[in-house]
Amino acid sequence: MITKSLSEFVANLDLDEVSAAAILTAKKSIIDTLGNIVAASHFGEGSDAIVRYVTDMGGIKEARIIPFGQRVPATNAAFANGALAHALDFDDVMEGPPGHVALGVIPSALAAAERTGAVSGRRFLTAVVAGSEVVCRLGEALISNKENASLPLFLVPQVLGYFGATAAAGHVLALDSEKLWSAFGLTLMQAAGTMETIYGSSSVGKNIYGGFANQGGMQSVLLAEMGVMEKDAVFEGQANLFATHFSEAKAGNTLLENLGTRFLSEKRWFKVWPSSSTTHPFVEAALNIAAKEGFDPNAIERVVVHVGRWGKAFCEPLDERRKPRNSAIAKNSIPFVVAKAIVNGDLKVEDFTEIGLNQPEILRMTEKIDYEFNADLDSLGEDPPGIVDIFTQNGDSISARVDIPLGHPSRPLTWDGIVRKYKDLIAASTVPLEPKKIQRSIDLIDTLEDLNDVSEIVDCVVVE
Repeated sequence: MITKSLSEFVANLDLDEVSAAAILTAKKSIIDTLGNIVAASHFGEGSDAIVRYVTDMGGIKEARIIPFGQRVPATNAAFANGALAHALDFDDVMEGPPGHVALGVIPSALAAAERTGAVSGRRFLTAVVAGSEVVCRLGEALISNKENASLPLFLVPQVLGYFGATAAAGHVLALDSEKLWSAFGLTLMQAAGTMETIYGSSSVGKNIYGGFANQGGMQSVLLAEMGVMEKDAVFEGQANLFATHFSEAKAGNTLLENLGTRFLSEKRWFKVWPSSSTTHPFVEAALNIAAKEGFDPNAIERVVVHVGRWGKAFCEPLDERRKPRNSAIAKNSIPFVVAKAIVNGDLKVEDFTEIGLNQPEILRMTEKIDYEFNADLDSLGEDPPGIVDIFTQNGDSISARVDIPLGHPSRPLTWDGIVRKYKDLIAASTVPLEPKKIQRSIDLIDTLEDLNDVSEIVDCVVVE
């Protein structure tokens, strides 16, 4: 039985069984997620409301909101930190379209660890690997089903994030396989989130959906820990996750194939730019053009981006993608991020603030950007290329194509690259974290297997 076997894997996983690559990737995801949470406390649209909401609710003081330090119930801490983790859309993604991994794993694992107290770095790291593996295997099951050829209706990373959060928090709390099985059953009852927040053009829900996944997963684990039994056939029953959410009868063999010996979570995409991963090939292509000697953005007459089915969703409605009303839409707008790359020669978290969204030169450039649709350019199981053509006023043209952008598993960020990104994110925030503590957090994560209490990491990234 798939659900039973997956529950046993999560409950019984030992770090000695995990590949070195999967361990390194897990450490990268921890430091990357913490950096995103800290920066989102200042730049994340919708984040301030989430933090106020959770703080105002009060309750038992179990776990901290990062980086502010308020102690709230663990479920609420998971909700707040989970919302912050994805607010910048700068967090990691799995290889292929299904989406994000750490946003539904690390906030819940941290909340569970602080609730429990004295959770070792070894157990925490194992929990992060277990949760990440669940998310990646569920995502791979979707990719491997080639019959699923339509654009999704459910928001895949949010839905899968519920199960990653359940697995990670469940391992931290040392649930046995029977209780983890029940926790997965309780999670299926909650897993939700639709793509309307992506396809729409006025919502900031895209920024905060990670909160719901962590809250639901954490809640399921705590109920299961208290003895609530819900041992359903979550991944293979008549109304299983794939049948109800993704129009597929079953998961196939992907969920259990080489489980425990092959770690799909090794291959993670750590972002170089704070926008949807679908836009990254276009950003890099535009940056390559902008870096050419003698390039003058003022001489541009027209820009054309070439997109397939998935990229088209990030260009329509064109008028609203050219002038996005909020940061969530802007991060999902190929015209907007291409204009930023052409004009500014970079793409930063500051570009999605109110000032950045209304930069006059950018809005003038987006009016020149159009798209051409080519159904052969991508499939929903592969990352689409970024093709940008620029036509100048004197009749010249410049083209660039990027098939695999920087940060992708085949062009990965090194540990040093992740550390630089982490420091840049914290520096971009207005939260006053001490440089000495920032460096200590890096050192603690680097040697996480030897840490006695994971709360020491949280100590480094909250304001006293």
